[in-house]
Amino acid sequence: MDAEANGWDETDLLEVIGGFLKDDAREWFIDNHHRIQHWDEATDQRHSFMPKFVARFKTKVQVEVWHRKWDVLEYEEEEEILEYATRFKKIYKRVDPYRSTPTRTIIRKFINSLPPKYVELLTIIGPTTLAEAIEAAMDVEASQKVKARKRD
Repeated sequence: MDAEANGWDETDLLEVIGGFLKDDAREWFIDNHHRIQHWDEATDQRHSFMPKFVARFKTKVQVEVWHRKWDVLEYEEEEEILEYATRFKKIYKRVDPYRSTPTRTIIRKFINSLPPKYVELLTIIGPTTLAEAIEAAMDVEASQKVKARKRD
């Protein structure tokens, strides 16, 4: 299911998800859809599909795999910052679906997993949210690309 390609927003996702689920997951959704008001709302996790679904269907093995991915998560050479940020947020949501890790810790993990030239500049900038850290890293990436083009 590619929600972005289909132009679906969170309301659309809640309307169509039942058609994509099978077996136990489908039955769970049918039994619980009346309690679900959001796709993944950080301020109302009790009524959000994603945390409820993950809590119901995650296994100990899956949790261990997610934590291992989180522990070794690093920016890969030649990867775009936006690609890395997407991967970072996806794994973070799996290891901490209730967002209980302090924001500063998440920002530090994101920044420190980037190449040294980014770490230095982002530390000086001092973002206070993950979104600010990602935006600042993308700005640094853009300036690095401009600098590289000028050298060529």
